[in-house]
Formats: sequence, structure tokens, C-alpha cells
Amino acid sequence: MAVGDKALAEVFPVVSGSELANTIDTEINVSRDLIADQKRRIRVQDTQPTENLVVGTLWAQPVA
Repeated sequence: MAVGDKALAEVFPVVSGSELANTIDTEINVSRDLIADQKRRIRVQDTQPTENLVVGTLWAQPVA
């Protein structure tokens, strides 16, 4: 599997390699925003949430 194939499969934008080196900070921030959006979908708490539920939200009980 080539580098970036998993990102493409998840419909994430892929850096083409022709961008200027001085724009790498923008590309890094875009990738972090994408990760943060996915992380927001996962909730870890002691009890199952009953409010503010959105389709696609995951709930995980912490391991003691």
C-alpha cells in the first residue's frame, strides 16, 4: 500500500509533494484538524451518554 492510500480511503486530502516547503506548517495544521475532528467523535466516560448524541459518535468505558 502506497503512502497516503489510507488517507485517500478516508477521504482526507493528500499532499501532492509539489507544495512549497514554506507551506508545510499549513499542511501539518490541516492534518491535525482532521485528527481532532475524528477524536471529537469518541467519548470516554464512566456511564453511557444519554444527551448530545450524534450519529457516528462512539462511546468507550475507561479501563480501570
